Parts: sequence; structure tokens; C-alpha cells
Amino acid sequence: MSAHLNRLSKREQEIIIETYVSDPPKTLLELGERFGVSRERIRQIREAALTRLRAFSDDEFDMIVCQLGVMFFPTSTLHTAKRHGF
Repeated sequence: MSAHLNRLSKREQEIIIETYVSDPPKTLLELGERFGVSRERIRQIREAALTRLRAFSDDEFDMIVCQLGVMFFPTSTLHTAKRHGF
């Protein structure tokens, strides 16, 4: 796993993937129910994770998202990885 991904907890990784890579994307409410927290807490966790990821360049950010997608959704993310040239 990339050193970039180590900046995120497993929960943060899953929230980012379920929000941005999953098809269809999960809502804050759905994620809150899954993790046993409020949708506002999910939003806060997501924003904190995105802030850390935004410190990377656009290309690095795209690679991180693809790596996360492959980890959690190996088949559904293949088209995303190909689109980004990975």
C-alpha cells in the first residue's frame, strides 16, 4: 500500500471510497448508520481525510483514490484506474 494511504485510517479510507468511488455512492446517513455515528460526524471525518489528501498533487491524489478503490472495490474500480492511466 502506498505511503500516502498510511495517512488515513481504515475508516477514513472506507468513507472516502464509499462517497467518491462506489457506484452508487453512499450517503452520509448510510455511512453514519454503518459506522454507528451521525452523518455530521461522517462529514467531519471525510473533510479531515480530504484535507490530508489535498496536500498531494492532483496526479498523486488521483493515484491515491484509484488505489483505495482497488482495495475496496477491485472489479468496479477497474474502469476508473484505466481512465486515469493506472
